[in-house]
Amino acid sequence: VQLVQAMARALHSLIPGSPETAEVAGEFPTEVAQFDWPMHTNQQLDLGAKAASAALASFVRRKCEQLQCRGVILLGQACADRVPGQELDCPWAATSHGTADMLANSACKQQVWSELRELLPGR
Repeated sequence: VQLVQAMARALHSLIPGSPETAEVAGEFPTEVAQFDWPMHTNQQLDLGAKAASAALASFVRRKCEQLQCRGVILLGQACADRVPGQELDCPWAATSHGTADMLANSACKQQVWSELRELLPGR
């Protein structure tokens, strides 16, 4: 979570017109929201992988609407498999290395950072 929050702060500082000082960037609001599955204990309702994927995509879509996101970055192939980008209904969705990969191999962080910078407006 700390890695993702740091990535969000760093990206925010690169947006034209955003504050560039470390103390202001440290105040950048990042929200952590947990998706719980299963959402119920009713065994008569579908609790399978497809139902979980649909519920997760709906959860992410709702968060994107609430926070007025311009896009979504899916960290890792497992994430992309569980949340198909076309179901998110946002301007763009990108897939990159997962956080476990980035923590295990610092070269992955550099690659992800390069990919993220390409998605910024004015780049």
